[in-house]
Amino acid sequence: MTELEKLEAGLPYCFTDPDIEKIKKEALRKCQVLNAIDILDVEKRTAQ
Repeated sequence: MTELEKLEAGLPYCFTDPDIEKIKKEALRKCQVLNAIDILDVEKRTAQ
């Protein structure tokens, strides 16, 4: 069972696994993009 499969199953997993690291970095990147959008720009903040 891969660390990603363990994560998805709610089991203990290695937080430093390369596949998990990629997911964490992508999440951080997306958060940075969202946080850079003006809070009053509702259209951009809700765009998918």
